[in-house]
Amino acid sequence: MSITYLVVDGESRIVGIFTLTHKAVQLLDTELIGTVRRKIQRHARLDEATDSYMLSAFLVAY
Repeated sequence: MSITYLVVDGESRIVGIFTLTHKAVQLLDTELIGTVRRKIQRHARLDEATDSYMLSAFLVAY
């Protein structure tokens, strides 16, 4: 699922277009260092089977 936005100027001409969608991102625990790991842990869930963190991110396409 995604949502597409049109950017229009004062004369109702389309001057831009972009799409937003949600994406799950997987980060391996072995690739993270101290401070970054602590920040990621606040917003992500650890998958112990793969030793990786899953977190939500927004994907912007234009």
